[in-house]
Amino acid sequence: MPPKIPYKQVKINLKEDESKRLKAIAKGRGISITELFRQSVGTEIPNARQPKVERIFKAPNPYMLYLFKSISDNINQMSRHANIHKTLDRVVMCGLSDVQKELEMLL
Repeated sequence: MPPKIPYKQVKINLKEDESKRLKAIAKGRGISITELFRQSVGTEIPNARQPKVERIFKAPNPYMLYLFKSISDNINQMSRHANIHKTLDRVVMCGLSDVQKELEMLL
């Protein structure tokens, strides 16, 4: 474990617009305001906390996952049918058309 560095807390007062501007700059760089100040005065701290990574994707909707799984099951059944019969017959073509309509409704 690295040795503890004694920190000294510094407080400053900012006007509302200055605070918003600093937050915007820090957010644009993907760092905290504290890290922005450290960088501006040239005091990089090697063991400083890293900024939290913002999640881009939200958790998927369980119902949507169910629908996509059922569509993929249908595609697997049609590909199996086509492989067994060695042809793309009317059953497979109608099934593919149905799958396309389902996907258009979902997206």
